[in-house]
Amino acid sequence: MIHKIAYYAHSHGSGHSRYASRFAEGYGSNCVILTDSLHNFPDYAEVQHLPNEDLDGTQLLPDSYNKPKYLHYSPVGLSKILKRNTYILEALQKFSIDFLIVDVSVEIAALARVSSVPYVYRRMPGNRSDLAHTEAYRGALFLLAYYPKDFESIDTPAWIIAKTCYLGFIDKPEKQSIQHEKPFYDITIVTGFGGTAITNLLPVLLAQFPDYSIQIIGPVDPTIKNENITYQGVVERIEDFIHKDTIVIASCGTNMVLKMISLGKRFLAFPEERPYLEQETTAAILENLNIAHKVDVHNLKPLIKKAKTFQPYKAPEHYFTTVDKLAAQIQEFFKTVINASKEQEYDTNSSV
Repeated sequence: MIHKIAYYAHSHGSGHSRYASRFAEGYGSNCVILTDSLHNFPDYAEVQHLPNEDLDGTQLLPDSYNKPKYLHYSPVGLSKILKRNTYILEALQKFSIDFLIVDVSVEIAALARVSSVPYVYRRMPGNRSDLAHTEAYRGALFLLAYYPKDFESIDTPAWIIAKTCYLGFIDKPEKQSIQHEKPFYDITIVTGFGGTAITNLLPVLLAQFPDYSIQIIGPVDPTIKNENITYQGVVERIEDFIHKDTIVIASCGTNMVLKMISLGKRFLAFPEERPYLEQETTAAILENLNIAHKVDVHNLKPLIKKAKTFQPYKAPEHYFTTVDKLAAQIQEFFKTVINASKEQEYDTNSSV
């Protein structure tokens, strides 16, 4: 039996909605998406659109009340949040949901728990040891990670690891060859959306490697002009611009990491500043797995020299999963959790 699930997708960033679409594909009619995102969901997805939770001037001033540490976003008097939460609870009842996947919101996790709704919480990279995240994890039926267990941080508590279902990277990309005939650049800098400081490397690179050609892929303003720099802007397929012998310096978002892995390309990791040290944590893991080396702007020459010797990278098959396996993977972990809870209850009863 496949569970009937609801998938709450946060509207900040497109990743949450993309994953919701994958689950809708994997679960079919057994998945309902709850979101206020304007993402273009596939036609087959059942989407319940929620009111957004943006401030609209109806809320009380923040200085007039205390903010609880078990929540991240808790305005008081914002009427649309009451309406939003009512929509969520009504949808859970209407579609007879077995459990809710929260991607991500500690507030929705709290709403589910006080409403006696079983929920599963998606874990993201980074240092999320604050009280709000810890309690959201504690109250969850279990946790989901959309990366392989090898990518787990060494600082993660054992109880969180034990509670996590590691799905792996969802949808293994087709193997993409890095063709010889592509235009060659000595260095290729790649970054994603969300703001970047990677261009701070340019003055150093130009000073230390004046004869190197550099191309920059991503949403970067061409503020530094130089005949050796080519700004490609945002491109549809990064792989069409990466020569097999180019040295890649890339940010460490999940999509970027997956792209480099799919290309079999070891690279120099430049973690961008993100909440909860998301990319810093990922960079450390990549270095530990010998997939990338973290950029040190004060030690750039030896790093560039080392990068010239990088060999292609082949990721293990267990790093990936596909949408058609999602339901079975989660179902199996669900059974394990339920059986473990029954054993604990039996042990408790036996010891009384």
